[in-house]
Amino acid sequence: MNYQEQFENIAFYKLHPSYIPFVGENYEKYRILQISESHYCDKISDRKKYGIKYFEDWFSSEKSEIENGYLENNITRRVCNGVMNNCSFPNFDNPLRSFCRVVLGIEKIRLSKYNQNRELYSYFSFMNFYQIPAFENAGCFKNSFYSEAKKENINEDVQSQIINQWRIQSTQLIDQVIEILNPKAIVFTSVDAWKSYDINNGKYKSDYRIIRSAHPNRPWNNHQVSLNGKTGKQAFEDGLKRIYFSNK
Repeated sequence: MNYQEQFENIAFYKLHPSYIPFVGENYEKYRILQISESHYCDKISDRKKYGIKYFEDWFSSEKSEIENGYLENNITRRVCNGVMNNCSFPNFDNPLRSFCRVVLGIEKIRLSKYNQNRELYSYFSFMNFYQIPAFENAGCFKNSFYSEAKKENINEDVQSQIINQWRIQSTQLIDQVIEILNPKAIVFTSVDAWKSYDINNGKYKSDYRIIRSAHPNRPWNNHQVSLNGKTGKQAFEDGLKRIYFSNK
């Protein structure tokens, strides 16, 4: 079976095909899986209807009005295909620049609407850690969750139970995807994502292939205590060197 067929056999992706991971046409050459944080869904404006209570059973329910009407059945692949068609997103552009420099040996690559360089993202596969839409259209998932929970007057203990359960379920899906894709490099480009994966005992948390980085927007160039003082960019590039060149 090809990757798509294997993904479609996972129960969650039968319910939510929008979250089926993107696999680039040239993935097999370098086998790099990027795991970011979460999708925004700016089309969801009615949070009284589509708040946390609505999404509480997201991982076990179809939710066709969201899946078909708002996510349009392919949000993950649509975003990644948009990148390769020259949509500019730091979440993809900055890791791609580092990959091109470290692995492909292309210094100071220009990602522009006037060239096809973003098509090099076809060497990647991609998914988000949180396999559920964020509750705001900017910022990190957990902050948007707690902000929405406060608006909905959800008890703090219940808040923790809900988000922890979502993290457990997302971790299990990450592990299933890794088993299918068998990547050479597993790159977390979100501190919250890799911390959540580690805390919930992801099957591959001690795997040599794991690279722990930060979000490729503004935190990408900030020194991070959680990355032993490195910037997200440095942690990512050091990981690429370790995985792709340590035996050379």
